[in-house]
Amino acid sequence: MGQPTLAEAIQQTKREIASLTSQLVALEDAAERLKALPENGGKSRRSKTGIARDEIKPGSHTAKTVEILREVRKPLPVDDLLKRMAEKGKAPPKASLVGALSRHVNKGKVFYRPKPGVYGLLEFKGG
Repeated sequence: MGQPTLAEAIQQTKREIASLTSQLVALEDAAERLKALPENGGKSRRSKTGIARDEIKPGSHTAKTVEILREVRKPLPVDDLLKRMAEKGKAPPKASLVGALSRHVNKGKVFYRPKPGVYGLLEFKGG
C-alpha cells in the first residue's frame, strides 16, 4: 500500500472535519446544559414561545427532519436530510441541524444516532 492520493487525503480530511464539528456541537450543547442548571444560575428551560427546548416546534427544521425520516422509515446521513430539506424549501446550516438533532439524541428523545452523522427516529429503531 502506497501513499493515499490527494483526493483520498482530501476526503479523509473532510470526514475528520465533519466528525470534529459534530463533537464540537455536542460539547457546546453540554456546556449550555451545564450553564442552565439552577446551581449555575440557570433559568427555566422554556423559551419565549413557551416551548421547552426538548420539545419539537411545529414547522421547525427538526420537525421537518421528523417528517423526512418518517417518509423513508430509515436513518439518513445529515447531508441527505439537508438535501431533502432543500428540495422541499429551505435547509438550515449543517451545524445548526446537527446541533438540534444532537440535543435530542443526548436526551434520548425522538432521534438516535446509529453512527456519526446519521440520524434516525427512535420510533423505528429496531431491537
